[in-house]
Amino acid sequence: MSEVAAASDISVVMADFANTDQGGKLNVVGGNVRVLGYEPMQGVTSRFAIAITITAPASVLPTDLAIEAALTSGGEVVELPGPAEPQAVRVAQTANLASNSTAPQPIRDHLGASHTIVLDFSAGLPLTPGGEYSWRVQIDGDREHEVNYRFAVLGPPAPPVFG
Repeated sequence: MSEVAAASDISVVMADFANTDQGGKLNVVGGNVRVLGYEPMQGVTSRFAIAITITAPASVLPTDLAIEAALTSGGEVVELPGPAEPQAVRVAQTANLASNSTAPQPIRDHLGASHTIVLDFSAGLPLTPGGEYSWRVQIDGDREHEVNYRFAVLGPPAPPVFG
């Protein structure tokens, strides 16, 4: 178990669009998406983004941590076609969190520090229509404190019934 993972908060938001500005502020359009559309002509989901924010208390700062986000289905990491072989949909990043040095000390202690990662899938992903998925986010490989953001992909619309 990771002391940082146990003390930190993980926030996950899936949206139509997300980015961070130069000051680190998260900008979200169409947040809290739980159902993705499917584009049958292209064979991919609709466009989406996922924003992951890790907030650590001042008691564990400064700290280096490893953040991993993996797309799962049925508890297994999803693999999508790659150039040579299937590849796992998994992103890992290290982050250094330190308190905001420009704020007065009581505020620094109250706020701790945060780090945001935005993954933008502007072309969608070739996921299975009707599939149930989850973004699994971990800090320092700590499965006990991981967060799972569940979502689904719509299947194709039912054809019209005649007669």
